[in-house]
Amino acid sequence: MSDERPYWPTIEVPMGIQLNGPDLDEDARMLVGLGAVVRAASQADHELRTLYCALVGSPYAAVIAAGQMTNQLITDCRALIEVRLDLTTEGKTKILDLLGELKRLSERRNRFVHDVWAGGLDGQTELMRSKRGTKDLSFQPITLNELIDTARGIMYTLVQINSWIFDALPHAVGMEAQLRWIEAQVRQGKDE
Repeated sequence: MSDERPYWPTIEVPMGIQLNGPDLDEDARMLVGLGAVVRAASQADHELRTLYCALVGSPYAAVIAAGQMTNQLITDCRALIEVRLDLTTEGKTKILDLLGELKRLSERRNRFVHDVWAGGLDGQTELMRSKRGTKDLSFQPITLNELIDTARGIMYTLVQINSWIFDALPHAVGMEAQLRWIEAQVRQGKDE
């Protein structure tokens, strides 16, 4: 017998989390994949707030960006990019393309999170979606690879956005965190 670990780690599912059959191991992996998408999407929102603050050029922009939804942050960043005179056409095109990709991936994430997860007749996991104004339901198969590709795509795009900020707006790197840093410095001065 070998002591080697399997390629897929053994997943222990905490009590209270219901798994759907017929393949409980596959369902557990799908839930982990969904979690990876959700985690990547939350990191995307943070990076979008960072981009927004860098584009505004003020640490006080963090107050407006805080709690904004992904689509609103993308819309606001697009608007700021369009009016910035200090950005090159090439730089604008690159970041707008990245935001377009992030929007596409965010829409996939929305389907994974907001559609109903249902088991198909063949045991294949499907997303069930209702449409406003009709009784009809649509079904779309979903695979673990789609979840993994979406999470990876989001993370790759975030790295590219972060790199763009460093290249195009180096003076604004960390702008989103500066207000909290200033506040901590003020508090420290009061405590002394």
